[in-house]
Amino acid sequence: MIEQEEPYEGRLSRTVLWERRGEIPLRDPTRQHLKKSHIHYNTQIMKNTLLFILIFNLSILTIYSQDRQIREKAVIGNTILGQLNSAKGWMLCPQDDWIFLDNTIPQQLSLESRSLLKHEKTGLGLDNFLYFQIREIKFQDTAYYILIKKFRDGAYRYPDLEKEWMPYTSYYAYVFDKVEFDNKVKEIKTNQINKVELRVMSKTFASWKSDNNILKYLIDDIDLREKNPTFICTENCHMRLILHIAPFKEKNIVQFQIYSICGNEYPTFDGLASESFSYYKNYFKYNSDELFKNCYYETSYSNFDNFIKLK
Repeated sequence: MIEQEEPYEGRLSRTVLWERRGEIPLRDPTRQHLKKSHIHYNTQIMKNTLLFILIFNLSILTIYSQDRQIREKAVIGNTILGQLNSAKGWMLCPQDDWIFLDNTIPQQLSLESRSLLKHEKTGLGLDNFLYFQIREIKFQDTAYYILIKKFRDGAYRYPDLEKEWMPYTSYYAYVFDKVEFDNKVKEIKTNQINKVELRVMSKTFASWKSDNNILKYLIDDIDLREKNPTFICTENCHMRLILHIAPFKEKNIVQFQIYSICGNEYPTFDGLASESFSYYKNYFKYNSDELFKNCYYETSYSNFDNFIKLK
């Protein structure tokens, strides 16, 4: 075997030629030191850059968060000032006969379709309710009224096929001025149809809720700030809550409907359970006294008086 001396002095190594396991020369220690220094330098630059970016972002967040404010929430009273739990809903059908359901204004059905009167989606009627409820709601130093309507609702899991009906409950809630309500209710006259219009300060809708959590949801969702635009329909028109009431004290009955309206020349309607309300609003003459020739709720005078005090 032939050995060859390492040609470079100072490396303290030699390579044995023609032998498969020859010794590997050591690397240049100066070059290795420079490489480590370069890596350390680049790492330090990266650390400084990341630190600068972090400090910059924190300063930006601090600047923009100085004006952030937590929205003050309203407080809904625990006392129920008025409540209505029951009424019969009446509908005039094409054969000029009247049909009714408890707490539900039925859909307008022909004699051949009466079997669907309480069936799934049709069973929701033109409108229905489980209760109407009035409470006091306070925001800052001002007290308002809130009307809460709980009603039966539902949807098909496969709507195109109308398969697997899923029933649940939903809520409408309207906030309005106390003084306006009290003054206009005093003007309701007996033996005639009265239309009370109340300006809505805030409105909300909720589904898949229960009486255990609905008040908390309403508190989080209702916005009574002066610049709150949610209840403004157009630039010059606000949403109005309509209390359509016809009391007949001698007969001990009150006929009524409750819904909301927005707009004047081409109004939009809301507040009923039926998805077909957009069609029925014109057909049944909503927002006019002709409505009572087609459909309404009816209850005893004393029962309605537990909800809204009539003179």
